[in-house]
Amino acid sequence: MTATIARPATDRQRNYLRSLLERTGDDTTVADTDTLTCAAASALIDELLPRAKAAKVTPPPVDVDPDLTPAGRYRIVYVGAEMTVKVDRPTTGRWAGWVFVKEIDADGEERRLSRADSKGVLAVIAATGAKAASSAYGRFTGVCGVCGRTLTNPDSIESGIGPICASRL
Repeated sequence: MTATIARPATDRQRNYLRSLLERTGDDTTVADTDTLTCAAASALIDELLPRAKAAKVTPPPVDVDPDLTPAGRYRIVYVGAEMTVKVDRPTTGRWAGWVFVKEIDADGEERRLSRADSKGVLAVIAATGAKAASSAYGRFTGVCGVCGRTLTNPDSIESGIGPICASRL
């Protein structure tokens, strides 16, 4: 008789579970997603997904046009949680004219947001003000909120935007 060894949850499952737990506000279900098996993670995803969809809140409409949000990095409060995002607006190539909004996690990994969340995030950035949200990103990370370079000048670190990028805004 051979013993069956349970496969551990994949990184993708654990990351998705963490995002579902954040969206539902349920931190009591699983304290540590790293110890889950693949089957247990799948079952928990099936349980949390309907609650996460139901818990989704859209931000209120704003009077500012979110399509005017420039490319850059931003720190905002979206649907009650602080998040770090990157807005890409390619000007050449196949994707010229498109807008891509990605959430940046604590490890620096980028994850594309859904179309609805992208519109909501752009609206929040527009309402907050691109310069203020970009400065918040720079102060939070120590990296320029516009170009992504490391800030070294004390004034730039305090403002969250490098001197060259500040003159462009």
